Amino acid sequence: MKCGVYRIRVGRKQYIGSTVRLEDRWQDHRIQLRRGKHTNQRLQQLWDESGPDQFSFEIIETCDESH
Repeated sequence: MKCGVYRIRVGRKQYIGSTVRLEDRWQDHRIQLRRGKHTNQRLQQLWDESGPDQFSFEIIETCDESH
């Protein structure tokens, strides 16, 4: 599994995060957002207002978890 830094974009707004599980992180965010239970209230509000089609997930940097 890869760790790294990622960006979620919604129009000109962005959310930067990091994780030790890049492969699973976008799915985790989408599950929380679809349920209306995301811990980031602003991201949840953007999801509710804009809809999932306006969101994109980009990997900014990866790293090897063993380092």
